[in-house]
Amino acid sequence: MEISVPECDKALLRDIAANLRAGGELADRTRLALSKVQNPYAGMNFKQLLEAAPIEGLEFERSKETARDIEF
Repeated sequence: MEISVPECDKALLRDIAANLRAGGELADRTRLALSKVQNPYAGMNFKQLLEAAPIEGLEFERSKETARDIEF
């Protein structure tokens, strides 16, 4: 694979690529860290996405009350 990056990032990206090629725990941690940076919302369910949204003042708690009067 060929990529173009600024000169200052070449050593870093070579190290990252070497870690990923080697496999193992360091590769897994590297993938996880990079995934979180690229997509911080990956793996979240809908409620977690709503809670992570930058919305001030909204509550996302459901009422525990289940009984209600219904007219037929």
